[in-house]
Amino acid sequence: MLSESSAWRDVENADRAVAQAEEAVRRVNEAQGRIAQLTGEGTSKDSLIHAVTDAEGGLVEITLDPRAMRLDSKGIAQGVTTAVKRAQAHARKQVQQLVSEALKDMDPLDATFVDDRVAQVAQDLNRLSRATTGKA
Repeated sequence: MLSESSAWRDVENADRAVAQAEEAVRRVNEAQGRIAQLTGEGTSKDSLIHAVTDAEGGLVEITLDPRAMRLDSKGIAQGVTTAVKRAQAHARKQVQQLVSEALKDMDPLDATFVDDRVAQVAQDLNRLSRATTGKA
């Protein structure tokens, strides 16, 4: 049968897992709020074009230095593309940092808890089997 100390260990591990899950949810919710407000910024190689994107990579703003107007259409297009991609990468990096910070110090459920419970259940089943078959 399940010992009292084993039962308490199960309860303690379950309580720890619940508390850990609640903390993870709190941190993720906080991170989501911060993510919703962040922006990424990027510039073209010549720094004449500046782009701002939201956390999802959506374009928020493009600014062209007046000198960019001297470029041909292909140069402007390449500059815009580069600036937007850099802004998206910047936003993505910030999102990854926020998520990483939100989940830091979150330990997975202790594997020994699962191993101990499996071993205990196997022992209990063996005892039950011997008791019902009359074998010692």
